[in-house]
Amino acid sequence: MIAYIDLRMRVFTVLLLGTILLPKNLEAQDGAAIFNQNCAVCHKIGGGKFIGPDLQGVNDKRSEDWLIKFIKSSQSLINSGDADAKALYQEFNQLAMPNFPLSDDEIKAVLSHIASAGPASAGAGQASGEAAAPQEEPEFTAEEAKEGKSLFVGTKSFENNGPACVSCHNVNSEDIAGGLLARDLTTAYDRLGGGLSIMGLLNAAPFPAMTASYGDKPLTETEVKQLTAFLKEVKSAGADGSAMAGDKVFYSYGVIILLILLIAIQLLWSRRRKETVKHDIYKRQLKTY
Repeated sequence: MIAYIDLRMRVFTVLLLGTILLPKNLEAQDGAAIFNQNCAVCHKIGGGKFIGPDLQGVNDKRSEDWLIKFIKSSQSLINSGDADAKALYQEFNQLAMPNFPLSDDEIKAVLSHIASAGPASAGAGQASGEAAAPQEEPEFTAEEAKEGKSLFVGTKSFENNGPACVSCHNVNSEDIAGGLLARDLTTAYDRLGGGLSIMGLLNAAPFPAMTASYGDKPLTETEVKQLTAFLKEVKSAGADGSAMAGDKVFYSYGVIILLILLIAIQLLWSRRRKETVKHDIYKRQLKTY
């Protein structure tokens, strides 16, 4: 009995020490890992604006409760009418941050990791206090844009057999009628901040649908560059309006299909029986009286 009680006390002591010590030792490390996996594709800590805002000093700008709500579901906060959430949505080209299924403790670990970089006034996250030098936009060739188009429409398969972009996205081009399940990408190159941002998104897309489609079928570095080259090339089509955008294609085909259905219904209706099935029997019965 004494041995049993002693064993229970030892287990309790180990669990208690683990609860007290482990979170403190692992919090920053875990926060960095979660940040790199989920946030780094769109945000920098002290490197300036990217696809989303620079997060250095965000703990001083917003309350912890607000940040947890925004990270879990930014669109819910935007739709609620929150002024700060709406302002961020407008500032960053109405690109809503995806919802992240993180626990409160995981989000707090990320916020601790961000806080470890110091306040925003420390200067773009550099030890010297100087802002990070902007990275140069990549150069693309016409051949890369051509290959990117083939990948986008599916005439060329991705190396890891991911689905063609056109199954969900459309671009403003006369010979492409893409899907409308996701946002039109005609102006994505400029809207998302240029080639570096596009390539970052394609390398580790934070959007749930893309994560499900390409999570175990990642794009290669070459494919990412080719698709980015294609999006850079196609953005001019949206500017001059030379081709129908995806929504116009959808509505145009919708009107045509509706007209065909109406004509078919009219033809079938005109060939209907004008009288009931038993009309002749009814007439004969009347004559017998």
